[in-house]
Amino acid sequence: MTSLKKDAKIALLRGINVGGHNRLAMSDLRDLCEQIGFGKVRTYIQSGNILLNSDVSDSKLAEQLREELDRQLKLDVPVVVVAARELQKAVQQNPWPDRESEALHMAVLSAKPKSKLIQALRDSPKLNLQGEAWECVGRFIFLDCPKGVAKSKLTNPLFEKHLEVTSTARNWKTIHKLLELSLA
Repeated sequence: MTSLKKDAKIALLRGINVGGHNRLAMSDLRDLCEQIGFGKVRTYIQSGNILLNSDVSDSKLAEQLREELDRQLKLDVPVVVVAARELQKAVQQNPWPDRESEALHMAVLSAKPKSKLIQALRDSPKLNLQGEAWECVGRFIFLDCPKGVAKSKLTNPLFEKHLEVTSTARNWKTIHKLLELSLA
């Protein structure tokens, strides 16, 4: 894969345009990001995926975007930002490169969780995955959900509660498309 620009970022909003909730036109989202001052703003599909250029840190950008979404559009939604370069490196660390891509997803976390929290979740007797699997690599969680994510126990609230971070997940196809668009 080609090298990405240093300031290429991907902002992921959770829970946008899902089941009729948190309705947001992508044109409004692009306008908001441009008003804030982000460069080369683009969106991908209707679920709150934003590609932009910014020298602002990932955490500060996420905070700024979340505050403006709430202030201007009255939407209180979690936002996670990742540098495109960091996401590219994470994708290359996929622990299951031979598994079907339809079953693979990636949760992007707001920060790298503490290893003791990861281990406690892994050891939890309540987490009976029945064919599902997860691996945490840095601030990314690789998910293998062969039966789909709709009924999966591997949810954003689970990771947020146990790992004490903000989490939002995308399917493998979307992750790859966001990287491809980051090159454009």
